[in-house]
Amino acid sequence: MKKIKSFFVFFIVLYFSGQLFSQDKAFEVIIGNGDNLMFTDMVEDSSGIVYFTVISNKVNKTKQDALVGRMNAQGELLDTLRLASPDKTRRLYNIHEKEPGVFILTGVEFDPDTENNITILVYFINSNLAIIDSAKYYLPPNEKYRTIYSNYEKNGQLLLSGSYYTGGLFSERHSFVMILNEEMDSIGFNEFEGYIGISFFKQLDDNQYWVIEEVARDICLLDSTLTKIKIIDVPDFIFGDYSVKWDTDTSFYLLGGNLYPHPNDNIALLRFYHPIDTAGYQLNLLKVSDTTDHPCVRGGVDFITNDTVFAGGTRNLNPTNPYFSNQPSWFMLFQTDSQLNVRWERFYGGDAYYVMRNLIATHDGGCLIAGTRFDYMNNPEPQTDIIVLKLNSEGLLVGDHELPETRMHEAIVYPNPGTDALQIRLAVQHPTALLELFDANGRLVLSQQLHQKESRIAVDHLPSGTYIYSLSADTGLLEKGKWVKL
Repeated sequence: MKKIKSFFVFFIVLYFSGQLFSQDKAFEVIIGNGDNLMFTDMVEDSSGIVYFTVISNKVNKTKQDALVGRMNAQGELLDTLRLASPDKTRRLYNIHEKEPGVFILTGVEFDPDTENNITILVYFINSNLAIIDSAKYYLPPNEKYRTIYSNYEKNGQLLLSGSYYTGGLFSERHSFVMILNEEMDSIGFNEFEGYIGISFFKQLDDNQYWVIEEVARDICLLDSTLTKIKIIDVPDFIFGDYSVKWDTDTSFYLLGGNLYPHPNDNIALLRFYHPIDTAGYQLNLLKVSDTTDHPCVRGGVDFITNDTVFAGGTRNLNPTNPYFSNQPSWFMLFQTDSQLNVRWERFYGGDAYYVMRNLIATHDGGCLIAGTRFDYMNNPEPQTDIIVLKLNSEGLLVGDHELPETRMHEAIVYPNPGTDALQIRLAVQHPTALLELFDANGRLVLSQQLHQKESRIAVDHLPSGTYIYSLSADTGLLEKGKWVKL
C-alpha cells in the first residue's frame, strides 16, 4: 500500500494510504498527521465530493483544534482548513449542505482545562473551504461543556441542541434547544433541568418541535415556545449515542444501544410510525454476545430510499477506554429493508482498534463509513488516525488489489492471540459454517460445524503455537487467517 505525504492548508501534514477504485467507487483512506484525530461528520455533494470535519489535538495535550477537509469521489484528499483559537479548544461536530456550493459548520469553543465559557460556533464555507460568514452564541460562563448537535431544516432554520453541567446532581445538569433563522438570529431558546444530552432536535410543523434525550430515554414534543407538552419513553431500554433518520414527516428510524439482558451490550435498530407514539414500532436487536457492540457515535443510520437502510457501529468496543484500547475491534455494517429485515452484515478491521464515528448513504447506492484507528501494536502513544471507507451497495471494498489495512470480513475469530477458547461471530447471511483448524504442519486438528451466529469453541487441548483457521459455508462464506494460541 503506497503512502503519499503532502502539505495542505495551514501546513497540515496529512498521509494518504489506500487503493483507489474509481470504476467501482470503493476506497480506503487513512489520514494522519501525528496528532490525535477524531472524525465527527461528513456530507456528500451531488458530484460525489465529500466534505468532513475532524477534531485534532497534540498527543497528551488537552487543547483541540477543528479541521475541515474535502476528498473527491476516488478518495483523494483535495485540501483542508484548520479553525483554531490561540488559547481555547475549538471543535466542529456537524456539517450541512445549505445549498449547492455552500455548507454550514457547527461546533463549540471553550476553555481547554476547565471546559467553561462555552461559545457555540457557526460557520458558512464555500466548496473551496473558504469562510463566507460566521457567528457566535454564548452560553452561561460557569457551565461545563458536554454535547452539541445541529439539524438544518428545509425552511432555512438551524436547530441546535446540546447540554452542559456544573456537577452531577439533577439540578446541576441542563440540556438546551436553540433556533436560528436564515439570518442566524436566535429566535428561540429553552433549557431543561436534569437532562444530560438532547441528541436530535426537529421541527414537525409551525407549532410543534420534537427532541430525543439519549440518557433519560425520553422523546418529547415541544410547543412553539419550546416548552414540553408530551413525553414518552424510548422502548426496550434503548439508549446512548442515538442516531435518527426520518423517512417521512411522521416516521423515523432510531439506532441505539441496548444493555438487556445483562451483561450484554447490543446494537438495536427501531422504526417508529409516529413521532410521539410507540404503537406498532418495530425492533431488530442485532446480536446478543459477550462483547460490547456499540452503535456508531453520530449519524449511524442513513439511506437515500428506505428500502436500503445502512446502519452500523463498533464490534468489541472497550467502554472503559473507548478510543485507546489495546485490543482488536471492527467497524460493523449491516443493511436492512424498510421493515428492518437484515440483508447482510460485514466487518472491517481487526488489525487495530477501530471506533465507528459516522456513516452516510451515498448517491451511487453505496455508503461511506468513518471513524478512528488506534494502531496499538505499532504505536503505544495515545494517538488515533482517521479512516474512511467507501463501500458499494453490498458493503464491499472491491477492486483489483486486496486492501491489507482493513480487509472486509463476513466472520471474525477472536481473541487473537487466545488461550483456551475461540469465539466466532458469523455474519447474519451465513447461519451455519464449517470451522477447520490446521497446525503449522498443515494437519487438521479441529473440525466443527457451527449452527449459531455466536459460537465458543474449546481449544484448551491444543498446544501453544500458530494455527490456520478456515470458515466456509455453501452460502459463499470463506474466511481464512492465522490464530495464535498462547
